[in-house]
Amino acid sequence: VHSDPPLIMMSIGNKSDKSKKDTRANIEREKIFVVHIASSEHASLVTASSAPLPQGESEVEKCGLSLVPFSRFSLPRIEGVKIALACKLDRVIEIGTNNQGLIFGEILQMHVDDSIVSESDGRTNIDAEKLKPLGRLGGNDYGTLGEVVTIARPEYVPG
Repeated sequence: VHSDPPLIMMSIGNKSDKSKKDTRANIEREKIFVVHIASSEHASLVTASSAPLPQGESEVEKCGLSLVPFSRFSLPRIEGVKIALACKLDRVIEIGTNNQGLIFGEILQMHVDDSIVSESDGRTNIDAEKLKPLGRLGGNDYGTLGEVVTIARPEYVPG
């Protein structure tokens, strides 16, 4: 949502009993967190990790995932995920009558798998078709990109 500093935003709802979900509570307590951009092949693991486990039980262990370190960040990232963002908490804004949390995080470090990166015109690009990002739509539904359309931006021509 911002480039200087680089900020991301995500929304975290509450548990059915109206208490904060563990993810939000952990972010607010620890002030640091990792956001993974899941690919479509991870859809079943993403769903499995959403199971309502008792406090203190690890979704990572339950789903059989492996963790690997970031090079300069204290929290690990999930092995095999093509993009991971190491963040520090910027702010939380509560919205709506159920106090859903909008979490803003400053990106401190990124992991981007080399297999989805290309260079052109002096810019680093992430190939969306190779990433195959998975988006949560709500309930049991997820979305994928489908067809990717690329349209060059126009250049300014004084008129």
